[in-house]
Amino acid sequence: MQKLTITSTQRLFFREHGYIAFDNILSLTRIHQLRSSLQQTLAHRLGISQEGFSNVPIHNLYAQGYDCWREEKEAEQLFRNKTLLAIASELFNAPLLRIGFDQLLVTNGLLDTPFKQNLAITDLSCIKPLAGGILIALKTRNSPTPLPTTEGHLLFISHDVPLPWPQFFATRNSELFLLAFAKETPLYHLEKRDPHHLIPRKWGYEYGDVLEAATHPVLWRR
Repeated sequence: MQKLTITSTQRLFFREHGYIAFDNILSLTRIHQLRSSLQQTLAHRLGISQEGFSNVPIHNLYAQGYDCWREEKEAEQLFRNKTLLAIASELFNAPLLRIGFDQLLVTNGLLDTPFKQNLAITDLSCIKPLAGGILIALKTRNSPTPLPTTEGHLLFISHDVPLPWPQFFATRNSELFLLAFAKETPLYHLEKRDPHHLIPRKWGYEYGDVLEAATHPVLWRR
């Protein structure tokens, strides 16, 4: 597994801008396996073939692309990737990282979006506090958005940096995968901007509850 050392210049850039891009951390073979597995999971949840994504409303694609790691081995292994965790822990200044959530982001050109404005990942999650996230490009595309556009490229983002969701969802055939990391003691909040805000209730949580490791495992300590 590749060991990557963060330079002082990279730390300073992230501290000033709240994001930084990397490439060549994950092999293209790994990306291809991840993309295939995620597409299969999404198709299974929707009850359609993968060729049918182009006709599915964006809100449905987003709803069914949540927390893939709970049933998808490739996604869980990515959350536990030591190289990614070491970088995330340092950049996010978080000595402990837990799984917050993951989100498969697929667009199909239907010109709809689950979010009408730019939002940070902390704004669209009922799990708080988040430490930050990693956006992974699953395919190469031509797009004017500042989000990753080349297959295998990663963007580490602070929890509070607004992202251009309306611009992203206006593109056609884009695919990103978001890993969101929670801090040491995440709570379940009422966050109505999160389309998934009722899901923690199925695990028995009420608003204000601390999320347990059984549902949101600890990934990293330093």
